[in-house]
Amino acid sequence: MKKIALIGNMNNNFFSMMRYFRDAGFNADLFMFKDESEHFLPENDSWEIEKWKPYIYQLEVNNNERALFGSGLKYFLNQIKNYDYYIGCGITPAIFRKIGMKLDMFIPYAYGIEFFGCHKFSVLHPFDEIIFQIAKHYQKRGIKDCGFSVTPDYNWKNRNVFDKLRVNPLKISIPMLYTKKETLVAIPINIQEYINILTKSDLRVFSHVSHKWKRIPKDWVLDFKRNQVLIKGFAKYINDIDRSATNPLLILIEYGYDVPESKKLIDELGIKNYVLWLPILSRKEIMILLGYIDLGGGEFGGALWGGTGWEFISKGVPFFQYVKMTKEEYLNSTGDPMPEFINVDSPEKIKGHLLSFEKSPGIYKVIGKELSGWFEQHNGKNLAAKYLEIIEKNRKFLQ
Repeated sequence: MKKIALIGNMNNNFFSMMRYFRDAGFNADLFMFKDESEHFLPENDSWEIEKWKPYIYQLEVNNNERALFGSGLKYFLNQIKNYDYYIGCGITPAIFRKIGMKLDMFIPYAYGIEFFGCHKFSVLHPFDEIIFQIAKHYQKRGIKDCGFSVTPDYNWKNRNVFDKLRVNPLKISIPMLYTKKETLVAIPINIQEYINILTKSDLRVFSHVSHKWKRIPKDWVLDFKRNQVLIKGFAKYINDIDRSATNPLLILIEYGYDVPESKKLIDELGIKNYVLWLPILSRKEIMILLGYIDLGGGEFGGALWGGTGWEFISKGVPFFQYVKMTKEEYLNSTGDPMPEFINVDSPEKIKGHLLSFEKSPGIYKVIGKELSGWFEQHNGKNLAAKYLEIIEKNRKFLQ
């Protein structure tokens, strides 16, 4: 059986792909960088991690520029040399160029493509600038050498980088969520306690987007998160209803460096008693809570959603998100029809939908069903099958 190596795991993308590939009978393994974010480790994504551990390997290099300059490359080569097909993200194209191998498929996760879309060392030591430019050179050559690149979002920033590289990417989404039902013996005590609180509310709005809206890094291309839009919209709704007759709740996660700013804003708006703060939760825990949520809160900077949006869609939770695209532009950018999320860009519009939900909750339940149906058709298992078709057509798999 041909062997597939998935290198890197940003947002749990490749852990999901590995599981779908193995379910389909393919021999796929996941290789983790040393510095993978704790929030996106496989054990935080699956209740059946012991089932998948035999197919997960730890690399001796980080997902950053310095991976090209250490002894870890020798171990890297030894670990991945016996595979038939290589799929990578992050710094992988540069590493493959450095060790003289060819990456079969590159799937970038960053807006503007990692190591091109931002100049992260511009305010640090000149030596770091040199390291960055060397890595950028290898990344450029590695992507050009790659069998082909995939982009889940052919936005202007990604398109600009690919055009400069003279690379024509394949527009296809990433199966970011593994939705096959897993065995859960019992709901954890802490999650059950949160559920008990949620079920006492009449309207539950949930946002697990990281709080990054007040202090925007200079190298960010867009102000993606804009958590304040949701908070202000919820406050406008609270101020427009009979508080004695209803019990709405906004649920937020203490995740992101602007959490203190969000709490300060909530205090200023006088809605503290209607907000529930939860600690950072793993995806597998969040997916349980989403079964008790009425409406979700995404991002409001105009760009497509990340993992939080995919979680809402897969669970059939109607959610607020601002995407500055027409349906036609979305289709041209992603290759898929636009799902029926609630496309809003202001607190006033959020307030309007919350008032509408009170009067006609059935409308939003229909939206939720449409979202989960869209996910089943255009993502998840069916999307993974498209990737396997691409891989099987590769010349090495036809030999």
